[in-house]
Amino acid sequence: MMAEAPKARLSRPLRTVLSDETYNRVREMLLTHEIAPGERINIDALARELDVSQTPVREALARLESDDLVIKEPLRGYQATALLSASELKDLFQFRGIIEPWAAMTAARGNHRGREGAPGCGTHRGKRRSTPQHGRLVQGDE
Repeated sequence: MMAEAPKARLSRPLRTVLSDETYNRVREMLLTHEIAPGERINIDALARELDVSQTPVREALARLESDDLVIKEPLRGYQATALLSASELKDLFQFRGIIEPWAAMTAARGNHRGREGAPGCGTHRGKRRSTPQHGRLVQGDE
């Protein structure tokens, strides 16, 4: 008699996959305002809604906190980040109006001396890389 081949077992999703899926779903809920800006987030209710345990929800919220999409308040839990006020939005655009022309000018002039290994400085792992085109662009020869 031939021994039966072992039956393929359905494996549970990997924890990292479940955690990533939970993160993506909660992030989507925040960005589409399914979870309203400023709203308190109940971990237990969210876990039930997503049909997962509280652990992947907590992991997702911790990641979303580092993305500045939620705020963790000690002894109170998580809250969706509020939208900017009109005044804050105006301040942000004024700041961008000041800093962006300077950043563009600095990048165009190649003023990045002393920043070895910084993006756009023509280095790679501490070694200077230079091409004829690079020199012309930086010096403005042609």
